Order: sequence, then structure tokens, then C-alpha cells
Amino acid sequence: MMTVEELRAMIAGGETLVVEFKETLDEEARESIAAFANTKGGVVLIGVTDHGQVKGIMLGKESLRDWVNDIAQATPVHPQLTPLTYQDKTIVVIQVDESPVKPVPCRGRYLKRVGKSNRKMTEDDLTRAILGKVGMSWDEVIEIRAT
Repeated sequence: MMTVEELRAMIAGGETLVVEFKETLDEEARESIAAFANTKGGVVLIGVTDHGQVKGIMLGKESLRDWVNDIAQATPVHPQLTPLTYQDKTIVVIQVDESPVKPVPCRGRYLKRVGKSNRKMTEDDLTRAILGKVGMSWDEVIEIRAT
């Protein structure tokens, strides 16, 4: 579980390969969850603007349960959601582990994390991920058209 000091340092460090700020749990936040799972894992902070301003978020009784269901409908990732109070505002920390089974889709789209942004995976990225899923590399694939 993340401490307030770790959260403070993360916000001060800005968005990175493994940190994304979002004001709400929207489609871009769900895409970031899938992108993190396809890359090295990461953290999505809900309630923080792209510039690191803490806006906070209002949570109802069932909000986190609804968010878990929403994420599950968009992607097969099961992140850990933790609400934290920071500067008297609520921030939700969504911790995403790197998926051992790739590629991970988000509503049928495959994304990866590149620097501070999410990018659509190329055919080559997808092929490598699928070969990795079955424990193979390009070197092991037989080219049936070769003579």
C-alpha cells in the first residue's frame, strides 16, 4: 500500500513511463491500465490533473466497486484500487502490475506505454507479445515459404 509520502513524491515527479495522472476514470484512464499491463506496470492517479494539480475526486458508497466492474468490462486487468487522502482531497491510486500474459486489450485495442503516453501497439509488437505468450521467439518460427 502506498504511503502519503510516496504519493507526494510521485505527484512531484510528474507523469512518467510508470505514472499517469487522470482527473476521472475515463476511457483514457482505462487505456493507461491496459498499456501499463502490456509494458512494465504502473500507477494511475485519479483526481490529479496532467500538470500535477490535486483536484481530488468524490467517491460514493459503491464507487470503487463500480470502477472495478468498469475496468473489468474494458480490459482483463485486475488492478488494485486504493483511496488516499492527500491535501484534504481523495485520490484513488490504481496499481497495475505488468501482465505475464500479453497482449492485454482495452475494448479490442492494444496499447503500450512509451514515455509519458500510450501508443497503439504495432503488428510487430503484437506478434512479439503473442510469440512470448507461447514461449517462442522469431528465431524459432519456421518460414514455410523458404526454400
